[in-house]
Amino acid sequence: MSWTFASDGTVRALGRCMDVAGGSTGHGAKVRLADRNGDPAQQFRLIDALDLVNRQAGKCVDAKEGKTADGTGRA
Repeated sequence: MSWTFASDGTVRALGRCMDVAGGSTGHGAKVRLADRNGDPAQQFRLIDALDLVNRQAGKCVDAKEGKTADGTGRA
């Protein structure tokens, strides 16, 4: 799977958008693929340190337990 960064701030794959589940702004919120809906939970930006940050929560996307293997973070 490959991700694309759209001009509207969404990060997309497989015809869907990266989305913070439930619009959560808390630590440990799950990130998932969802249909595009224009919600701020689907807005991300890359900052200087190459961290991917959700605009609504102001928090970085992080791989579960710092893992790097394919499928990391799957429930």
